[in-house]
Amino acid sequence: DKVGAKYILSRLIAIAKKLEAAGKPVDKRIVLDLKASGISAATRLRYKAALPRSTDAVADILDLLADLKDNEEVELLVIDVKDAFWHLPNCPSERRFFVTWAMDIFIIFLRLTQGSRNAALAWCTFAGLVGRCIQSLFTHPANRRARSMEEMKMDIYVDDPFTAIRGTKRRINQIIVLSVVTWMALGLPLSLHNACMG
Repeated sequence: DKVGAKYILSRLIAIAKKLEAAGKPVDKRIVLDLKASGISAATRLRYKAALPRSTDAVADILDLLADLKDNEEVELLVIDVKDAFWHLPNCPSERRFFVTWAMDIFIIFLRLTQGSRNAALAWCTFAGLVGRCIQSLFTHPANRRARSMEEMKMDIYVDDPFTAIRGTKRRINQIIVLSVVTWMALGLPLSLHNACMG
């Protein structure tokens, strides 16, 4: 017995990630249905992750614009962390609750699963730490300005980091490359093909 206790089986279900657009196929996500197996009802969520509001992003942009020098601009970057929850391991003692079967094979999940009540909280806590570490790379007390000293500010909307960056075009490109490389060096691949800049 790999998990050391009796399994509680949950089925896999597909849920629509985006609504069907004209002529485009529905984008689906596979999740573990912990509600039907009763695991969600037996789980307590002691804390909730506080996601940034849209006004937080606007405030960040305005803060960076307030200290803009003549040769500088502010650019925005939104990029998605691929399969965010799957990068974090779950607790070994809880793995018996994250079991499903397919084609007569039992599958024990060793990572956070979509559908788990606490997976979002664990991911948001970790992503918040990563975001703070990345922002710390671009804060220079020696270059203190009137309002803020950051070259970039980041708000993370679950698995979508929204970044506002201030500087010359060359410096902005350096910041983007360094922040993307840092995410990936920490083992968190980004959906570069879906990135939006401007």
